[in-house]
Amino acid sequence: MKKLHKIATLIFLISSLGLYGQKLETFNLNDLIEISDNYGIDSALNTCRIPIRLLPPELIQQLYKKATHSNSSENIKYLLLEYSSLEKNQVKEKIIRKIQLENTYKNINEINFENYDFIRNILADYLGSECWQVLYYDRNIGILDVGCVYAPKNGHGALYKLELKQDEIILYKINKWIS
Repeated sequence: MKKLHKIATLIFLISSLGLYGQKLETFNLNDLIEISDNYGIDSALNTCRIPIRLLPPELIQQLYKKATHSNSSENIKYLLLEYSSLEKNQVKEKIIRKIQLENTYKNINEINFENYDFIRNILADYLGSECWQVLYYDRNIGILDVGCVYAPKNGHGALYKLELKQDEIILYKINKWIS
């Protein structure tokens, strides 16, 4: 009986590692240029799941130039359409929290977000094999994309903008969605 209990406990622990051992993925937005050079603009646009209007302006400009010299596809049409209406489509950002950091940072990717309760709680809502947590970043700006396809959150997610100001993070809620 003890052996069966140990096996059951071990199975439980291993399965929980899959849920709670999830780590925030990071993606440097500047890699989109390299991806578009090596694999094409469509591949670069498919790699980034956040709306184009949230990308840094200089990156949008570079992607736009590549798109105008590429064969038309749905992704490229979307990029061109978004680019033409960027002035009108300003993102409404609502500050939801200012977080004092323990250190001064130059790049948002250097921060361990597990050390900050508010962000850690956001990430904790999106754990599991059917969920994702991705931080798209460019130097001091990050877009946190979190969501779940199934299970506890059933097609639920959010986009947050994180702005690094040396020893402070300003957190904006861009949108929440339910599918």
